[in-house]
Amino acid sequence: MHGCGERLMRASDVRREADSDRLGAAGTEPEPQTRQGRQPEMKSTDCSWKNMELPEDATETLSLEFEAALVETALEKVDWKARGSAGPSKKEIGLLVALGHLYARLKQHDKGIEVDRILINICPDDPCFYYNLACSHSLLGQVDEAIRILGHALELGYDNFKGLQDDPDLDNLREDPRYEDLLGEFESTF
Repeated sequence: MHGCGERLMRASDVRREADSDRLGAAGTEPEPQTRQGRQPEMKSTDCSWKNMELPEDATETLSLEFEAALVETALEKVDWKARGSAGPSKKEIGLLVALGHLYARLKQHDKGIEVDRILINICPDDPCFYYNLACSHSLLGQVDEAIRILGHALELGYDNFKGLQDDPDLDNLREDPRYEDLLGEFESTF
């Protein structure tokens, strides 16, 4: 019992010393200082995550980044070059597609291009994956590459003509005459 009492007294002595350092010579609280001096102390509850309000777009971005990190972790060990039964499962391919969409929403187009290229290597005849790759290149301002890849998507049978006309991801292509030529060439197939 004696040892515990000494420990408690020492703790109270420390608190008393801290209080005397904080209090002025008259034993009263000093006035909060202005910008020129020290700022008033913050209470521990002022910094609680429960009291913090984030802007809505920051909350969405954090949520998307968290989701992308989870999917990246789930896909870390997948061998994307393997084929057959050793290759990626449908579930893993689905997760990779979802990751590509997350990167697009986060405007991480370089990472999106990496995902699009993996998907094209796995499914070389899927026009949607080429379309997504064309969109990624367009968003990065790589117009020549985007038009070339979009042409390949159309050759493979991409047929969402309304999407081609309305998709904001392709805005960088719309002023290029090759884009209109491409649409004109394939319009009869839609």
